Parts: sequence; structure tokens; C-alpha cells
Amino acid sequence: MVIDRLDENWIEERLRYLMIRALIETVRDFCKVRHAKIIIALRRDLMDRVIGLSRGPGFQEEKYESLYMDLDWSREQLTRILDKRISRLVKQTYTKQAVTHKDLLPERVDGQPAIDYLLDRTLMRPRDVIVFFNACIRCARGKPDITVAMLKEAEGEYSRLRLRSLADEWIADYPHLLRFADLLKGMPASFAVRDVNEDRCLDLAIQLLDAGDEVRGELADVLRGVDNDPERISSFRTWLVAVFYRVGMVGLKLETFEATVWSSSGRRSVSAAEITCSTRVAVHPCFYRSLGINSRAK
Repeated sequence: MVIDRLDENWIEERLRYLMIRALIETVRDFCKVRHAKIIIALRRDLMDRVIGLSRGPGFQEEKYESLYMDLDWSREQLTRILDKRISRLVKQTYTKQAVTHKDLLPERVDGQPAIDYLLDRTLMRPRDVIVFFNACIRCARGKPDITVAMLKEAEGEYSRLRLRSLADEWIADYPHLLRFADLLKGMPASFAVRDVNEDRCLDLAIQLLDAGDEVRGELADVLRGVDNDPERISSFRTWLVAVFYRVGMVGLKLETFEATVWSSSGRRSVSAAEITCSTRVAVHPCFYRSLGINSRAK
């Protein structure tokens, strides 16, 4: 038995997440049943939403940790998935010989192997790799292989699709994510939090305040503080950077001696309180083209 689409708008939001929480509780009870196995596959953001909206007195999230198993994909696994898809696609139409990405993609792009260039611009998920490669195929329609120019053209289409898809994934938490992302347009690939223009942040805050009932939750609390004291605009900027990190749009280098961390490559959470004006922000290459990021500026 498969149950899907539980997080869609089939019932009032809070009740919906309470019912998903009840399903998770039922899984704990069924662990004692030997001949039945229940597997729940949830995106991390949905799990956080369920816990946040159904949290009650005495709730301890760590009691659920033993039920979790993080799923991630290695570069080798994603490459194999792409090669299997390519081989099946080409075999059905053109040849019975095995075909891989090496037969279709250029050897190198900007000095690195083409497959690495492609994977670097994904969030390391099969859907991202497939969407990018499908865009490459569309740009190469009628041609025997995919050139560097075609791959770069496809990257622009793919980057715009991924930004829109990201906004759709997080619309329940951050319905204004695309408007937030405008603050990153034209920025270098890596910059300090202080480099995000406060005047642009203030303009955005004013626009959102004017939206009235459309602003709720965390955002409403942050904007209320700015409305009471415009000098607190830096706290809004910090909150925005924390949001960009959470959704996977940027990585953060919190200390000079630390490596850049990404929410998409682990479970590490970063709160706005940990982010300072000197924190370094790295925009994910996936969004370079859609945000007009200067990838050569650091």
C-alpha cells in the first residue's frame, strides 16, 4: 500500500501536519511487528514543518532520531543513473551499442570534465541531473553531439527551471522566496554578508510590509521588528541569508578556519544567530545563470 501527496492542500494546514505526525508515531509502534514494514519518505523541510507545527509540551525530537535514515547520492551513482538513461534513450532509437555521457558531452567545460561541470550545478539529486541533461538534448536537437556552447545554453534554461522549482518546493514556508532571491542578483560567487546592500533589504521589507495579510510566520515577526526600528534591518538581512542557506541556494563559511557548509550535503542546521556580518556566503553554481552571478569574482 502506497500513500502519497500527504503534504498537499487536502485539509487545513495544522491538522494536516498533525495527521502526518500521527502517522510517524504509528511507525514507531509498528516497529514491534515483525512481518510489516512501514517506510515514510519525507523531504527534510517537510519533516521540520511537521515537527514545528505539531510540537507540544514535553516533545523531544531526539527520540525520533533512531527512525531516520538520510538518503543522499554520490557522484558515481548519479553518473551511472545518467549513463543508464542515455544508453536506453539512444539504444531505442539509433544503435544497440552501449552509449554513455562521454559519447555525447564535450570532453571538458571551463577546464574541468563535462560530467563534473554538470554535477556541480545540481543539488546532487537524480531529478536535477536529468533535467539538466534533457535541456542539453533540446539545445542539441538535430546535431550529432552536445557542444560546449550548447551545454552553456542549456545551463541557462536549467538554472531558471531549478530556481522556479526551488520556490515551488519551499512555497509553504517561504512563499516570497523568488522576491528574496532578487537580493542575490548580480552578486559575486562568494561574498560577505555585509556586502548585501541594506538599502535593497529595506526596500524589500517595505514592499513585504505593504503586502499585509500575505506575510505570516517567521517573516512577519522579523518584519515587525524592522517596522518598529528600521535600524534593525541588518537582522532582516541575516534572516534572509539563513533562509537562503536552508533552502540550498547558498553555502556558508561561518569561521575563517572552517570549510563552506551546505544544507543539501548534510543535516547541519545554521541559525540566524550564528551568522555575522563577516560570514562568507557562496552562491550554489546551480543558480549562477538565473541570478546573474559573476562566477569569476570571489
